[in-house]
Amino acid sequence: MDGLNKHEQELSQLARFPDMNPGPVIRMTMEGIVLLSNKAARNLFSRDLKEKNWKTICPNLSEEIWRQIVSSDNVYTIERSIGKLCFLFHHRPDPETQLVFVYGSDITENKKIEKKLEEQNALIEQIARFPHMNPGPVIRMDLDGTIHLCNQAAQSIFKETLNGKDWRTLCPGVKGTLWNKIISSEEVFPVEEKIGKNFFVFNHRCDLQSKLVFAFGTDITLQRAAEKQLLQNEKMATLGTLAAGVAHELNNPAAATRRASQQLLETFKKLALVQKKINSHSFSAPELDLARFLTKLSDDVRTDGKLSSLESSDAEAELEEWLDQQHVENAWDIVPGLIAMGVTKEKLSVKISGITPEILTMILQLPAYQIQIRELLDEIHEGSQRVSEIIVALKNYSYLGQAPVQEVDLHQGIDNTLIILKNKLRKGITIRRDYAQHLPKITAYGSELNQVWTNLLDNAADALKEKGEITIRTRTENDFVIIEIEDNGPGIPENIQSRIFDPFFTTKEPGRGTGLGLSTSFGIITEKHKGKISVESQTGFTRFTVILPKQISV
Repeated sequence: MDGLNKHEQELSQLARFPDMNPGPVIRMTMEGIVLLSNKAARNLFSRDLKEKNWKTICPNLSEEIWRQIVSSDNVYTIERSIGKLCFLFHHRPDPETQLVFVYGSDITENKKIEKKLEEQNALIEQIARFPHMNPGPVIRMDLDGTIHLCNQAAQSIFKETLNGKDWRTLCPGVKGTLWNKIISSEEVFPVEEKIGKNFFVFNHRCDLQSKLVFAFGTDITLQRAAEKQLLQNEKMATLGTLAAGVAHELNNPAAATRRASQQLLETFKKLALVQKKINSHSFSAPELDLARFLTKLSDDVRTDGKLSSLESSDAEAELEEWLDQQHVENAWDIVPGLIAMGVTKEKLSVKISGITPEILTMILQLPAYQIQIRELLDEIHEGSQRVSEIIVALKNYSYLGQAPVQEVDLHQGIDNTLIILKNKLRKGITIRRDYAQHLPKITAYGSELNQVWTNLLDNAADALKEKGEITIRTRTENDFVIIEIEDNGPGIPENIQSRIFDPFFTTKEPGRGTGLGLSTSFGIITEKHKGKISVESQTGFTRFTVILPKQISV
């Protein structure tokens, strides 16, 4: 009697398999007449399916296809749209019982991804109920996690017999508080695990009546590979933008340095000729007096108190005109240097009496060329210093030669990003830093955080359209560091704010945005660093807030 009761209990549990499955499950005759359907199937088609013909329920299921289904030795899968949803229906004929089993998988979200990436295969979420008929892994266990039943697919994935094993050891993601949640409700709890080289999502559901837990597995390896490729594509897109900006930033000082070095070489040649003439000439007292006067002016030249461009241009024009009247040769060539020394026609007019134009030219050329050489050397120094600054910033930005996780100075990372983006941010955009004093370093993936700052600052610059202000704030709060990047641009419409972190969503015009920048940033902050990122926006104001733990678990 006890054996009979136990057998009835097992049959009762088996009968509950279909309604435990979150996906549609249907059993029918070889002619397509429905004998059994679970709640998910009835909800999907919005009616009771019993004794209905599956060939009339399933859209575009022709007699020819049905003959192929019932004569197939394997699972026969067809894809159909039900309203706005897209499903894969897996048909499995059983010649022994003369029945056909149908398992439905909702692939609506997968089709959306497939539309964006033609090369990505559809992600198939196969959740079916009868264990050994299910092409995906199905596992049944008690409330302690001890496995009592698993299908062939599950054993193939784990490459061992699972009966009697502790599921919490095989799937560590369910340990702790999550397992308590799983066994205390009938909600579905998905847990992702890597098994070998493949990634799976195991949907856990507890049957409080039988006190059993069921796990239905879905292989998401293709999805993870596609996501990895998307991240790589976004990094390459960001790298392209940065490379263009850095090339522009390097070109300006490099071109200035090259131009100054060419002028320096020419000026040295002129100076050598003048010195040769001076060495072969015996100077009179007035000539020596003028030379000493000019030497003193040259020694007293200071960079502060320089004339403005307009004042300098007017002074040069006036002095050049006067020197031409004194028959000084090529006055235009030495006037800039003389003006830089503070020479005026009034100062010279009292010193040139009795000096011939040829000697006057020679005496004026020597200090003028020396001043030009000094200024050209300053230009070369400034240009090379700027190049060096950009290269150092780029190296620090990428954390080249360092471990993936390191002690990160957030202020330095943001400042390096600003240097890299300087070309884009300089056009009418003001950067205001409101940095916390003594902000602690954090352990983080430095180069990936810099990618986040790049995305947020680049988006802010695009929103401002070359005019406005970006404010960067930092502060600490308990065990967290908070970074805010705010702009006074037009703002993000309220109806799309909830979507801005979604993959492929962009407000930029076609060709300017991939829709992956904020999605990638969201993953870096929330998944890699276990932090948070959020946005507040209204007309004339947008603020992204990033919250990072001071210490991450690696």
